Amino acid sequence: MLPGKLAYNIFQIFDHNSVSLRLKNATISITDEDVFDVLGLPHGGEMVKLGPTEMYQERTKEWLAQFETEKEREQITPGKIVQLMKGQGLTQNFKLNFLIVFSNVLVGSSTNSYVDTQLLRLPGNMDQWYRYNWAEYLLNYLVSATESWNRTASVFFRGSLIFLTLFYVDRVRHKGIKLVDRHFPSFKGWTEEILKTRQSIELFDGVFGVGSVMVPLREFLAQNTQPSPKQV
Repeated sequence: MLPGKLAYNIFQIFDHNSVSLRLKNATISITDEDVFDVLGLPHGGEMVKLGPTEMYQERTKEWLAQFETEKEREQITPGKIVQLMKGQGLTQNFKLNFLIVFSNVLVGSSTNSYVDTQLLRLPGNMDQWYRYNWAEYLLNYLVSATESWNRTASVFFRGSLIFLTLFYVDRVRHKGIKLVDRHFPSFKGWTEEILKTRQSIELFDGVFGVGSVMVPLREFLAQNTQPSPKQV
């Protein structure tokens, strides 16, 4: 689970118009490549576009048949899907289950506790879905979720706070303190406990959005040297 205050502070400096983090004295743009750096999500050449509902009624019906009662079908959580997957082989439903869990946990969720199943309408061969630009999809979802939050003042944010938080802690080094080594994807090493430590450091200092801006992970790895931070 993400440390709440850290995630909230990061969300507060996210500018959905420019898709960037606005620090005290610098702005860090966020691109598809950054999503790939942080989470390892494919950013292929095809945009994620959903087909019409009527075209995927049979797929949806077969997927929902995994759940025994109407109540279960109306109250599907990521946890329930994960339990189903433990006893499944590499079937069509297993692949769809993986897609739904992935999208709801890493990309974004609906406005309640239950899963958003719209990706059941994703066209194409399941084994070729890596060709889609999932990084772009995450960012588009993040932008639309922020717009919705600003418009409705909802208490539930649908976008990927996981990505925003992991992007921030990799790219902004508070007081030059290195808590983890940088690897691909950059979420490696950032355990819940270390994220809590990062939150405690920033809360103790009473300032946020101040630190050394690290070069993107791809540049750091290409240089194969220690990063040369820019102080802000």
